Amino acid sequence: MDVETEKKAAPPEIILLSLKSCAQQADLRRGRRLHCIILKWGLLARHVALGNSLINLYAKLGRLAMAQRVFDELLVLDVVSWTTLISGYTKHGFNKQAFRCFDKMQLDGPPPNAVTLSCLLKACGNTGELERGQDVHADIVTKGLLTESFMLGGALLNMYVKCGALTQAQQVFEDLPSHNVITWTTLITGYCEHEQGNQALDCLRRMKGEGLSPNAVTFACILKACAGMGAVDKGTEIHADIVRTGFLETDSVLGNAVLDMYCRCRALEKARQVFNELIVWDVVSWNVLITGYTQSGYGEKALFCFERMKNEGFFPTTVTFSIVLQACGSIGAGEKGREVHSEIDRQGLLNNGNGLENALIDMYAKCGELTKARQVFDELLNRDVISWNILVAGYCQHDQGEEALECYGGMQHEGLFPDIVTFICVVKACSSIGALEKGIEIHVEVVRKGLLGSDSPLRNALVDMYAKSGSLVKAQEVFDELGTRNLVAWTSLIAGFCEHGHCEEALGRFEQMEREGIRPDVVTLACVLKACGSIEAAEKGQMYYETLSANYGIVPTVEHLTCMVELFGRAGKFDKAIALMKQVQVSCSLPSWFSLWSACRKRGNMSLARFTFEYASW
Repeated sequence: MDVETEKKAAPPEIILLSLKSCAQQADLRRGRRLHCIILKWGLLARHVALGNSLINLYAKLGRLAMAQRVFDELLVLDVVSWTTLISGYTKHGFNKQAFRCFDKMQLDGPPPNAVTLSCLLKACGNTGELERGQDVHADIVTKGLLTESFMLGGALLNMYVKCGALTQAQQVFEDLPSHNVITWTTLITGYCEHEQGNQALDCLRRMKGEGLSPNAVTFACILKACAGMGAVDKGTEIHADIVRTGFLETDSVLGNAVLDMYCRCRALEKARQVFNELIVWDVVSWNVLITGYTQSGYGEKALFCFERMKNEGFFPTTVTFSIVLQACGSIGAGEKGREVHSEIDRQGLLNNGNGLENALIDMYAKCGELTKARQVFDELLNRDVISWNILVAGYCQHDQGEEALECYGGMQHEGLFPDIVTFICVVKACSSIGALEKGIEIHVEVVRKGLLGSDSPLRNALVDMYAKSGSLVKAQEVFDELGTRNLVAWTSLIAGFCEHGHCEEALGRFEQMEREGIRPDVVTLACVLKACGSIEAAEKGQMYYETLSANYGIVPTVEHLTCMVELFGRAGKFDKAIALMKQVQVSCSLPSWFSLWSACRKRGNMSLARFTFEYASW
């Protein structure tokens, strides 16, 4: 059969329909055969629609190099040619190529249409190119295209939401001629993703007021907003709405979203009930429940769910293992952690870039098994800053400051740059072992790197280090440079002055702290009482003890009791000391009885000393 006969047997219109079918069915092999026929017959020169369909086929299937080649071979390019290629690049995440293609279209091609501009806005949203998106917006307004295309309004809204420009997104939304579920959900999603839950809930209220019913995506976003705010009552109300719609009977993703909301709001009984009522359990459901128990401090229940998950026939994922290791670390379940480690090892999940190695190091470190933590660390193929930080933090947590500083040196030796977390840990290590010179060296390094912001937790750690080491002038200097002075910083400073014999200054700092409206806690109160005891200010100490309990709801601890007994004992007010002692059980207050006994001996009150000794021995 000659070429002309073939052409009559399969005219271009039939080939065009076949190409569209290939694109819909993702049939690349058949599409390539049709491409060969088109080239053989020389049809590209006369039928631009065939070229556009080929570009569309290759672009949809991610064969963007082939799409670009066909585009470059076309003798005539229309707006569909350009738009199809730009759309393909955008769809598959090649946003820079989409921008370059659009810029060339502006120079050499026809004017873009609404679909072209929608694709470009999507690329702007994907890359956070807000300024470029604003330029496209201005062009759309100038050309009066918004009144012609509802699609463009939605694309603009989506672009501003993805770029986090929610004020502009809201304005675009208000200017739309009408709203539908998709545009409302887009705006709600933006508010949820940027932790503006109240605005998201207000949007839901207005949406319902317009007579529109939320879809499953809308509900999932609103549940996320409720979880972020801890608004369990509102979340329960939304849950009831979802039940009425019947979505839970068909949408497992939404069921998991309800479960996640209750878990993150720490309404764990309700979460358990929702879990049991789910039509279908999947790994995500189990992971959400295990995470909920872990993050709410119920490590034992998390481990029980993990075992039940396996008994039900579900295979744990890397996410599951990470959560379970966190649960083991939170309750010090080192033995269980070792079992989980063995299971992970059997499945060949280590050194796959999934973060499980760091989770293992963290678990062993929190369980106090630092030798094992170091072993896992040493077996890592790729150690990053996070791995080092976990190990350094573990040594700090268990008062092994020398080892923490050794890790800090090793990290630098490997060419890794410490971050703020690293520096906070090593400053704490210096504080714990009294390594003032090393601490000063680290302070200089932090300043040199520009990491010491006015409100940085690192500055609080430096205040604590200088205060504990007795460098009170330096501690005060770093403290004064804080933008916001919180309770941690104040308490570190007060404790430093108290521990190094400057008790009047300690009480002065405490009074200044109160004037600035900072509420003390049990640690602050202990420091204040110790300062009063050191200068034998019994009346002032009693005043602080009583007023802080009354004004701030601080429940006195055994440490506070011991301070007060010692304070009264030093002042010779033994009746007040004994009256205070009798308010608590003897077994809980032996340090206090010892303080009173010591004070009686120093005052020469041997009969009372004998009484306190005998009373404490009962």
